Amino acid sequence: MLRSLALSAFLVLVAPGFAQFGASPMRTVLKKGDFSALAGESSVMLVYSYENMVVGKFTEEKYVEKKRKEHNEKEAGKGDSWAEKWVAARANVYEPRFEELLNERLAKGKVALKAGRDKSDARYTIKVHTTDTEPGYNVGISRMPGYITATITLHETSAPDVALAEVEIQRAPAQDAMGFDFDASGRIGEGYAKLGKEFGAWLTKKDWGRAD
Repeated sequence: MLRSLALSAFLVLVAPGFAQFGASPMRTVLKKGDFSALAGESSVMLVYSYENMVVGKFTEEKYVEKKRKEHNEKEAGKGDSWAEKWVAARANVYEPRFEELLNERLAKGKVALKAGRDKSDARYTIKVHTTDTEPGYNVGISRMPGYITATITLHETSAPDVALAEVEIQRAPAQDAMGFDFDASGRIGEGYAKLGKEFGAWLTKKDWGRAD
């Protein structure tokens, strides 16, 4: 009996680690062009898209309807509130976290460029299109990290349909290192922070994404 309890406790402690190490690592892949047009700029506009995003194994529409129904069945109106918060977290949590960590990393690389959603007068715009979100979960005794995959493109603000560069960042880990990410928006927010940090580091390390 004692051996069984000890084994159960051990599995609870190590299971999150196995989930984490079993996940595919983050990858950054240049798909087109480079971001060297930004080299002489002081600011760049940030815009975000979630069009045709996949969430877990579902389209976003089906995922939201599934969660809305589940929460409403437990408590009337709770699912509707959840759906509103799901969308609101983009402007309130995810986008600010991406912007914050991107600018921190650019500054660390001694780049004067400032990126922001408020830079509407900038010559260039960076579009962050989230294509895949795995929310993960954390219920205390069991935890699975989430991740974010996004395509990031550069275009002139006046010509949004002409991409000058495109990079894909795959599976940016969405989890809090301390393990207190019980809320999905907290986990996903960490994913956007890592996405911004990785993109900023890649830009400076790769000399604006120029091919080796």
